[in-house]
Parts: sequence; C-alpha cells; structure tokens
Amino acid sequence: MRRDFAIFALFLTLAIAFTWPLALHLDTAAADRGDPLLTAWILDWVDYSLTHAPLHLYSAPIYHPGIYPLAYSENLVGLAVLMLPLHLLGLSPLTIQNIALILGYAFSAYGMFVLARLITRHTLASIVAAIAFAFGSFMVAHVQHIQIVWSGWLPLTFAALFVYWRTPTTKHAALLCGAFVMNGLTNVYWLMFGGFMIVVTIAFLAVADPRRDRAFWMRLFASLVVAGVILTPFLIPYQIVARTYGAARTTGESRGGSASFIDWLAPSSRNALYGPLADPQWHRDERELFPGLLVIFLAIVGLVERRPLRPPDSRERPAAESGRRSTMPLDIAIVVFGVLTYLTTVQDRITIGHFSFAGSDVPATITVALILARLYPRWKNSSRFNAEERAAGVWILVGFVASLGWNAFLHPFLFRVLTPFRATRTPARWAVIVYMGLAVWAAMGFVALMERTKRKRLVASIVIALAIVETVPRIRWDQLDPRIAPVYTWLAQTKPGVVLELPILAHGVPYEYILANTIHRVPLINGASGWETPLHGFLRTKEDKLEYDDAFLKAAIDADCAIVIVHEARLTPERKAALGPMLQKLIPLRRFGSDVVFRTRRVLAETASAPRESLPR
Repeated sequence: MRRDFAIFALFLTLAIAFTWPLALHLDTAAADRGDPLLTAWILDWVDYSLTHAPLHLYSAPIYHPGIYPLAYSENLVGLAVLMLPLHLLGLSPLTIQNIALILGYAFSAYGMFVLARLITRHTLASIVAAIAFAFGSFMVAHVQHIQIVWSGWLPLTFAALFVYWRTPTTKHAALLCGAFVMNGLTNVYWLMFGGFMIVVTIAFLAVADPRRDRAFWMRLFASLVVAGVILTPFLIPYQIVARTYGAARTTGESRGGSASFIDWLAPSSRNALYGPLADPQWHRDERELFPGLLVIFLAIVGLVERRPLRPPDSRERPAAESGRRSTMPLDIAIVVFGVLTYLTTVQDRITIGHFSFAGSDVPATITVALILARLYPRWKNSSRFNAEERAAGVWILVGFVASLGWNAFLHPFLFRVLTPFRATRTPARWAVIVYMGLAVWAAMGFVALMERTKRKRLVASIVIALAIVETVPRIRWDQLDPRIAPVYTWLAQTKPGVVLELPILAHGVPYEYILANTIHRVPLINGASGWETPLHGFLRTKEDKLEYDDAFLKAAIDADCAIVIVHEARLTPERKAALGPMLQKLIPLRRFGSDVVFRTRRVLAETASAPRESLPR
C-alpha cells in the first residue's frame, strides 16, 4: 500500500508539472473556452442534483424545454461522485474541474501502472508504461475533455479481469464489476469501447487459457450482469432522448471522425517535442494519434527480443493433444465471406436469392474473425508470450482497425449492428485501446532491455528520462474572469423564469452561459453540448440568418421564455441592427452595464402569425 501511495504521488507530481501553471490558477484557467466550461457545469450540476434532487439528475436546466438535457453529452456521474467533497466545501466549478483534470492524469497513469505491473511484475517498466499511456499525444490532445483524461478505469477494468482469470474468487469478480461500473459512469465512449473489448478479451482468454469450470463462468457472468444493472438507470435517458428526437450520429459525422494511417503519424500540437516538428496540416482535431518513438521502439523490443517472464503454463496443451479437427468448414466459410466482402466492396448492394447485402463491413469483420480462428491454434502453440501479453497485442490490433472508422470495416460493423455505437461521432477515440496495449508491450520491451544489459540502473534512468521528455506537453491556458456578472447575481436572487440569452452563438458564448448557470440555476433555452434540441437549432439557424422575427420570438415564448437577456457587448453591428425591431416588442426590465434584461409579452404568443404546432420544441 505504501508503494502505491508513492507511485501515485510520483504521477501526481508529473501531472502538476506537465499542466503547469494550472495549479496556480485553478479558479481561472481553462484549456479553451469550450468543453472545459461544459464539463465544469456538468460536474457542478450532477453534484448539486445528487445532493438536492437525485431523481431529477438528467433534467438539467439547459436546453429548456428539452427532455433530459444531461443526456445530450457525458453524464460524468462517476467523476462527480469523486469530486463531491470539493463541491460540498464550496469550491468553484472551474476550480473543481481543474483539480479533477490534474488528478485525472495522475489516475490514468496509476491505472496503467497497475495493469502493466500485473502483467510484467516490474515496477520501473510499469512506470514507463504509465507515462506513455497517460501523457502521450492522445491524452494531451484531449486536455479539454476531462472524461478522456480520466481513462484510468479502462486499464483497471482489464487488470481486474486478469486478476479474476488468475484467481476466480467472488472478491475479484466484485472488483471487475466495480471497475466496469466506474468506467461506464465516467465516459460513455469508454463504456462502449471497453465493453466490446472486454467481450473480445474474454473470448480470447477462453481460447488461450481455457481451464475453467462452471462456477468460474457463473461468477464472471454475474459480475458483468450486476454492472449492467447498475449502469442501466444511467443509460435509459440516453435511449429516451435518442427515441424522442431521433438523436443519432450520421455516417457522415462518424466518417469525419475516423482516423487515417497518416493520423497515426501526426503528433499532438500540444506535444513539446514532436508538435513543432509536424507540418501544421497534419494537426487534425481529435486525430493526432502518434504515440511516440520510444513506446514504439520498446514495443518492438518486447516483440522481438523479450524472453518469457515465466515458463509456459503446463496446463496449456497443444491442440493436437485433444485430437485434430478438420479445418475444412472454416476454410469454406472464409472463402464464402471473403467473396461476399469483395462483392459488397465493388457493388453498392448484392442480392442472392432472398438475401440482400449492402456494405462490406459485416462480411469483412466475419472474414477476419474466421481467419484469426483458423490461424490461432498455430500461433498459440508457437508463441513466446502468455495469454495476457497476447491479449494486449489483440488490443493494439483491434483498437487500430477500429480507430480507422469508415476507412476500415470494424467500426462500421459495430455502427450497423449495435445501436449504442450509432451515438459515436469519433471512431479515432479507439486509439485509447491501442495506447493501452502499446503501453503493456512497451513495459515488456523495457523488461527485455533490463534482462540484456549489465548497467541496469543507467539504462532504466535513460529510458524513464526519455519517456518524460517525449511526453512533455505545451499547453496554453486561457484565463477567465472569475468575477460574477451582476446580471447572473440578479437571476440567482429573483428566479424570474425561463431565460433566453442573446446572442445564442458567438465565440465561447454558449459555454459561458452554461457555466454561469452554476450560479443562478435558472432554466435556459440556451445550451452547449454534444447535441441540441430542435428548438435551439431553430433559434440558432434564425439567428445565423439575422431573422429575429415573430417566428423567432413566438418559438421562445411557446417554450415558456419569460426573460430575454441581451449581451450588447457580444453583438456584431449587423446583429444589433437586426435585433432592434424584436426588442421593441419586449418590456425593458433592468440594465447591468452592457447586459440588458427584457420581459416577454405573452400576448405575442396569441397573435403572431406562426401557428404553435409548427414551431419546434
């Protein structure tokens, strides 16, 4: 336990250093004026709701009158529960967000350390793996996404699975259940990606290490079922929103978030070493995936040079001992699905009798699975690596193919077959699975180096130093004004009813509106999230066209809008001129500097030309 505290303290020190000077400006700094403000509000709202009205958790006060607005983005319940003591102490939402960010990097490193240490039994190797995972290009590129920074539950989930596989006790099954739940309550993407990879890993281990009885499978199945039961109430609102609004990502959106082979060579622009070296055209939002030369080098060393850490398990027997089985059915199936893959690649749709196929992703996925099943017995019997190490190799392969999204076949297959995956906008985020596997193999490579050198301390020091140098980030922190605008203090005191703030969209504006909502908690028609209501989309489109007309105002009033706040300092001259006629139909109420408060006239709802039923809600 003392060692674990020391290791976490090391990672926390690195996290503070790598994010410096964030620790000096916890109440004012943000990676940008977008998602960090959104997640600060989410953490604050979840903590507030859990302590005041837990049954109304998803009925957040933005995007009024939308259904379950919290389900338009990550719910962050797992993280909010951990941050609850800070909320109860009265720390500001941005301060809590930034403390959570620093802790998130440290926790991700610690989670990866636990997994690598479990597999390699080597502390220094596991430290290298942890640094590569938690501070590599992928994590640094997502510094604005706290749910991604808090990726430590992913390696802990797989560590729990391996621990259970080694010693299948009820306690270890409970650990797997707990890690799986916390992963799902922290990041919905990781719930889907991690859940799929858990199934893949269990299937792989069932073949690679099949010495299991019925009690083993019952405990394992029960732990995952219990995890699913715990998570279900937190996932139902997402399904309700999707069904009510048809909220699903299009293939075009998902295609835009798909990685390419080039993206895997693109370092984060926030990486101090590699960022300046890359051509600016390589810097693509959420697709800067280069893991670094050191981790690749160490993984190759682990693959080529490393000796097994322990003798092969005597219970793993060659397939020949149980009798040779004919591979002809597999060979025939491979040929059939290979042909289907080709046909669906060169044609939009093929029809065979009463069956019709469109898209090559499904037959391609089946073909690859069959080929792996066909070749695996040979690989298994000749492998120098144990089942856990090979499983980490599977993560690299599956994660890489899935990260290519619509440039490959696996993610489109999941997008078609599994409904939850239709909510994914960025297949490139599968890179986290690759990083996890690469980190394990880098640790294995480190161990191999230690076995082949006499100057172990010197080599270990050099490798750890290189790991730190290679991952040092360069993050530019925006500074926000910590002062509370008087208009929001007035809202908090008077609670006048539903509010619409104008302009709806400008640089950073919607996120600043919802961060201010942590002060007054008055229902807003405004919002900023991964999705928007039809009403918000209607008003935003109208505003883009400078159409502040009766239809615009009636839509707001029909949504129970009582107060309109106009932030004059944020209006362009064109918007200010277009807004003038509509403001004449409102009742001036208060002025706070450049922030002007109006009350709506309900009579307009009865007289405006646009019929009520034609306007979005």
